[in-house]
Amino acid sequence: MKGSGMDGVSQVGRSLNAVALQDAVLCAECDVVSDSPHDHCLVCGSRSIFNIARMFGGNLPKNRASLVFRE
Repeated sequence: MKGSGMDGVSQVGRSLNAVALQDAVLCAECDVVSDSPHDHCLVCGSRSIFNIARMFGGNLPKNRASLVFRE
C-alpha cells in the first residue's frame, strides 16, 4: 500500500537516504551502512568495514585493496 509503512508508521516526512551498492560499506562494529571512502567507519571510527558489493560477487573500485596471489 502506497504511503503506509510495514510497521504502521506513516512514511510522510521521512527522508530518503541511498548509497550506491558499489560504494556501500558495512561497519561490523556499529552496524551502519555508509559510503565512507576511507578505511574506517565515519560513525564510530572502527576499521572493521567491508564492501557490501563483495558479498554479492561485485567488483571493487580500482582504488580499493585487492588480493594478490603468489605462485
